[in-house]
Amino acid sequence: MSKRKEGLTVLWVDDDGPERFMYEQFVLERQGWRIRWALNMLEAANYLKDMLFPVVIMDQMFPIQDDEPSAWGGYLLLAWMRGEKEIDPAAPCLPAEICRSEPLEGNRAAVVIIASAFFDKATSDALACLPHQAKTMVIPKPIHTDSLMRAIEGLR
Repeated sequence: MSKRKEGLTVLWVDDDGPERFMYEQFVLERQGWRIRWALNMLEAANYLKDMLFPVVIMDQMFPIQDDEPSAWGGYLLLAWMRGEKEIDPAAPCLPAEICRSEPLEGNRAAVVIIASAFFDKATSDALACLPHQAKTMVIPKPIHTDSLMRAIEGLR
């Protein structure tokens, strides 16, 4: 039996929403984690400004400013979280509302797991522009819960 993580909350950012990840949510909750869901970048940024999260799981591709998913979504949110000021010039701009704010200091060091269903040129370009960060990992979709739990524990 593994140690319970009483009182710890995961921020899960995915425009597919919790219905797609019911089993993964069940496994995390069984381990003592609570989950907050954000369906877009603005929701995620608002949570990260107000609440501490030791772990953030985010889709790699989700909308930035409109309804159109972008291969840059997860990486831009990660760069904002980490306080990275220099982002690849090819990257789309963050919404002004997000640029004018900052995450809580403790969220800058959160474990971040980026889940990606594919790796094409846009995905590779987005990944290559970010500095390699400790406490950050990319895992494939569909998500395998044992890999997810190992990633969380390994990065923490």
